[in-house]
Parts: sequence; structure tokens; C-alpha cells
Amino acid sequence: MKGKMSTPRNMFTYTNRRGDTYYLHGGKTKLGNPKYFASKKSAGALNTVPDGFEVCEDINGIVIVRRPSPSAIPDEDFECVQTKVRSHRHLKNYRVITKERSIIIYEPLGLDAIKISNPDSFSARGALEPLIRSSGRTWDDFVEEMASQSNISVEEFNKLQKAAAVERHKEYVDSLKRNMQYRPVMRFLREKRDEIYVAERMSYRGSDEQWLSLGIGAIEDLSKRYVRHIGKDSFFDLCEEPEPADLS
Repeated sequence: MKGKMSTPRNMFTYTNRRGDTYYLHGGKTKLGNPKYFASKKSAGALNTVPDGFEVCEDINGIVIVRRPSPSAIPDEDFECVQTKVRSHRHLKNYRVITKERSIIIYEPLGLDAIKISNPDSFSARGALEPLIRSSGRTWDDFVEEMASQSNISVEEFNKLQKAAAVERHKEYVDSLKRNMQYRPVMRFLREKRDEIYVAERMSYRGSDEQWLSLGIGAIEDLSKRYVRHIGKDSFFDLCEEPEPADLS
């Protein structure tokens, strides 16, 4: 995942998806080896990223410094899963990433706050009407007064208020999305055998999350078979299937 990078005052900075700016710092391990980390503190920050390292952020916006590790996942396999996820409207806020030999699908946490929100709940009327009533006036009286002071019609005033509510709602949703947290829900592990993957889903039995194997095969078949169940009750009915007799 990439954020916005810049180097003001000769300092390397990285801005993550939440809008937080981090500075690159260096130090030594107990064995005397170099180590690097990201911090919001600018004092003592480095100017450049050392050779052999990169600065990036994980699925939840945590900024990390690491040595690049090439993915063992072919681009076409990643695109296959990505396309399957995007083909389902209820998964539009889910994310897909690759990590080493895995293609991982993450579900967003806190989507209910977005689903139940609407522009009407951000209208000024909800906040002001109780105060207006306490003064002995009605909302219509208030609107007529404000429209008159602004030298516009009541209809124009109401239209402006509605537009403002829509904008406030958009800002609220955008903020939720920027700060959204994600957790893994399904993954496809690439076997050493070419073009063969193992599909797994997250199991929530007990106190610890663990992976439950589902099936083995080509990524096109597995993603078509299992991705559509994510976010539905049928997801929890998915269980391990017997391995095909012929994988050639």
C-alpha cells in the first residue's frame, strides 16, 4: 500500500491514508546491526531511505520500514481474485492484497456506521429545531427569517441546507473509510505445484481466530466457488472439501 511521500526540509516523510505524517528514524540492534522505524516525531529523522529498505503501510495504515520481499503470486492470479471480489456489490468495500505466497481478502470493520448514516441525519434541523421550539418559534418561522436575512427564497434556503447536509455526510463517510480497520476473512495459498492453490476461510470458533481449509485447485475455480459466500450466512457453512484425485 502506498501513501503520499515528500521530503520537506531535507527530511523523508510518509503520509498514510489517515493523513498522519511519519518520519524515518534509524538505530542499532543489540548486535550492532542497523534498524529503521517510522515515528511521528521529526527530531533526529533521516533524510533518505537506506538502500535495501522501503517505507510502506499495512492494510490498517500502520507505517513500517522493511526489506522488500517479492511476491510469489502472479499478477494474473491476483487480478482474478480482485475481479471476483469486485463483481459482488456487497463486497465493494473489501480489499485484496498479496503477501508472500498468499492472496488475502480483508473485510472492513465498522461498515454498519456507514450503512445506517444518511444525509438527513446531518441536517441542521435536527440540531437546531429543539432550540428554536424552546424560544416559542417553529422551524418554518426560523427558515423564513433566515431566508429573508440572506435575501433568498425559502426554497433556495432549503436547497442550500440540503446540499450542506449531503456534503457533511460525505465528509463523515470519507473519514470513516480513511480510518477503517480490516481483518482477514479468506485467503488463497499458492502451492509449490504450479497454478495450484489452497483456499481457506477464517474460523471464529473459540477465542482465537484460525484458518479453516476449504479446497484445493486452480485460482479461477476456487475464487469462483468461494468468494461469493463472503459476507453472507453461507460463509459459515463452508467446510473442507475432498482433494481432487487428479491435479495435473
